[in-house]
Order: sequence, then structure tokens, then C-alpha cells
Amino acid sequence: HHALALVYGGQGFFNKSRLSLLRAVEADPNRAAAMNDLSLMLMATGSLEEALHWARRGLERDPLRSASYYHVMNTLVAIGRR
Repeated sequence: HHALALVYGGQGFFNKSRLSLLRAVEADPNRAAAMNDLSLMLMATGSLEEALHWARRGLERDPLRSASYYHVMNTLVAIGRR
């Protein structure tokens, strides 16, 4: 589901990408990479609060992954919070 979501996103099918990423997280609730990618896709479509939710969940699941901190901070900046 994760790889398929990236293909959908690259082709501009953001709703299909979102659904595939949600399925990837459902299949593996500890998959921080899918949560981070979901956060990025949601930011690109303007769903900033939902993007922040998934960025934070990705950070909780894998606090050693530096990209997780980037996604949280990037989303907070986009929202206007720091």
C-alpha cells in the first residue's frame, strides 16, 4: 500500500494516495515512514491539521528517525505555530 500510495501521489491522485497510506498504517501501525509520507501528502493538499496529526504519530513511533522531527516542524511552521 505504501509504494502504491507514492505512485498515486506522483500522478496527482491525492485521494487515492491518502487512502493507500491509511491502509499502509492500518496494516502496520508502527510504520513511521508511511505516517511521514501521509503527512507530506496532506500538507500538499492543504490539510495542515491532519498532516500535523500524522507527523506527530510518526515521531512517536520512531523518535530516532530524523525525518520525523522535520515533518513535525515543517507542518507547525506551515500552520503558523512554533
